[in-house]
Amino acid sequence: MGGRIVSDADRRIAERVKAARIAAGVSQTQLGDALGISFQQIQKYEAGANRWSGGMLQGAALRIGVPVAGFFNAASEAA
Repeated sequence: MGGRIVSDADRRIAERVKAARIAAGVSQTQLGDALGISFQQIQKYEAGANRWSGGMLQGAALRIGVPVAGFFNAASEAA
């Protein structure tokens, strides 16, 4: 049934969120608790299976302690 397609840009954002989480010493459980979802859902988001919404990215950035813009690379994310 026509599910959402996860793009390469979505996957790059997912990788950046995961790298920032690990660098900050935040576990998947801690991030999930802060966002009101399970650590299994965090695994799906970080694997790129689920797309990060703007609100979820903002919540993750606040919990991890990084700016939301850090998840994007404007120079290489055209279109």
